[in-house]
Amino acid sequence: MLRHLREKEGRRKNHDVSAYDIKCNYEALERCLTYALDRNIKTFVFLGDYVGELPHPQKTMQMLFSLKESYPCYFIRGNKEDYWQNYRKDGQRGWKETDSTTGCLYYAYHNLTARDLHFFGQLEHRAELKFDGLPALTLCHGSPNRTNEKLLPDDQPCL
Repeated sequence: MLRHLREKEGRRKNHDVSAYDIKCNYEALERCLTYALDRNIKTFVFLGDYVGELPHPQKTMQMLFSLKESYPCYFIRGNKEDYWQNYRKDGQRGWKETDSTTGCLYYAYHNLTARDLHFFGQLEHRAELKFDGLPALTLCHGSPNRTNEKLLPDDQPCL
């Protein structure tokens, strides 16, 4: 896929793009990457929840690993990555394959590779990113404090 995408590079000014809550939607991710690379976007920021509710987490992860090998990519951890790590740490208990609430989590987890889980384990829940001429940007999924904390417009940290 990336060989095809690289052929479209080079026509416009370089920009950056972020993506979050991919949740295994590798087809949408592929279209977004095609769109971005067609516009000469070469830096990618990913804000967590890479796999989740949709099938084929291995396709999504392979796409992200391939992109990371070819372009500058920044990844942080979302609450789904916390789920995978906690489930593994807790002895893979609590989720049921046939449960409508946890079945998709069970499916996704059991289709992740050791490489995927290692990758998730290396991710920070927040990061600071600095582009030339711009103030530092805090990357987070949820809030800078926790991956599952909501920041609402009237909250003190948002003001």
